[in-house]
Order: sequence, then structure tokens, then C-alpha cells
Amino acid sequence: MARLDALEAALAECLRRTCAPGGPFSRPVLTWAGLAGDCVLLAAASRAGLLKPGSPLAVVFIDTLHLHPETHALLAECEQAFGFTALRYTPAGCPTKAVWNATYSSDLYLTDPESYDARAKVEPLQRALADLSADCWLNGRRRDHGAERAGLPVYEAPATPTGLVKVNPLAHWTFADCFAALDKHQSPRHALHAEGYPSVGDVHSTLPVPRAKWFEYGGERLGRFVGLTTAVGGAKTECGIHSPLPAASSSLRPP
Repeated sequence: MARLDALEAALAECLRRTCAPGGPFSRPVLTWAGLAGDCVLLAAASRAGLLKPGSPLAVVFIDTLHLHPETHALLAECEQAFGFTALRYTPAGCPTKAVWNATYSSDLYLTDPESYDARAKVEPLQRALADLSADCWLNGRRRDHGAERAGLPVYEAPATPTGLVKVNPLAHWTFADCFAALDKHQSPRHALHAEGYPSVGDVHSTLPVPRAKWFEYGGERLGRFVGLTTAVGGAKTECGIHSPLPAASSSLRPP
């Protein structure tokens, strides 16, 4: 309990310093995808009064059009519980899955995974950050996710002088810490946790994981991107949104 108390105190201070009116950032954005850490951040932001009308913090939800229905249900539950409305972004020119299928086919994620990620995830995120003129992006990445995230700092310097600052308030938390916080505050969490999913992304790239492995180092993401490879042939561990953000490209717009 002492560990969780210390982590939550540091989290509250990070959110206050980053998102409070009059702070160093005037247009902070929190991206939410329904992961356990995302739910921890959202609940903490609510307790800090950062989801109230007039707060500079915007909550963005990237709807890839390939998500589990339980993810949409969880967002609605969180909006009701915490009294906010997320800004929903879908792929450019594709407000529905039917339009996506007609434009790109229903199996782009199989035939060209990199193009799928760029169009379904990276482009909507870039557009959201640009629309909001974001100067700070908060997200739920942690060191214990492993792979490229193993050395995450809390504050990530921008890649360019004019870029935004990434803030990883949970960098030093563990997956077990996240569940301890959700339990402590009886916060909403994803229904698919009960069905064996520690981390939940798109339907086609998310698998259940034996519960005994969930809290091992890197265990939360063992069911993500299984069997998929990157463009250079390595094991896929990221969807692209946390890779260095390229300049927005018209090539990601529908033909």
C-alpha cells in the first residue's frame, strides 16, 4: 500500500504540473484506448479535477474501426462516470467500418500491416494533435511493457524543436500497480480482462494470455501483434503511433 500511495502521489503531482491551468503546457492531450493504464490515468485526472469543463486537458480516442465492442462500451462508461466527452477520431474519410472496407478492403491489416497502422492509427492521431494544437501528449506507456519501452522517462523531449513533449506519467508503474489502483478506487476497467485479455487493441491483433504471465516483465503485451513482423522483418511490438511522428502526409488520405 505504501508503494501505491507513493506512486499515486507522484502521478497526481505530474498531472498537476503538466495539465493544470497556468502550467507549462496550454494544450495538453491525453490519448485513451481502454488499457488498464489508460483507465488509471483517466481516474487520476478526474480526481485532480482535470476533466471538468474549462480544463485545458483534452481526451482523445482513436477509433481504428477495428476495436472490440467492449472498448466502446468502456469509453461510454468512463464518460458517464467522470463527466467528460472524449474527442473521437476515425481514419481520414472513413467514419464507419463499411466505408473503410469499401475504400481499403476488410483485410488490409493482413495484406499490408504497415499501411493499415499508418492509416488506421497514425494518421488519426496526427490529425487530432494538429487539430488541437497540442503541445503535450500524455499516454499510458510503462517501462515494464518491455521492448522499446524499457527505458522510458516520465518526460520525453520532443524530437524536433517545434515538436510536442510526450509525458509518460506511469513510466515507473507496473501492470500489477495499475490493477491495484483500479481496485483501490473501484475504477472502470475493460470487460475483456475477465476473459483473459491483459491488453486490448484491435480485434485482429489481440489474443488472451494465461493469467500467470500477466504480471511478468513484458507480460501485459504478450497477446499483442502475435506472429506479425515489421517492414524490416523483426517482431512487431508497436503499432506505429509511438514511433517518431513523421510529417503529416496526404498519402494517408483515402484515394
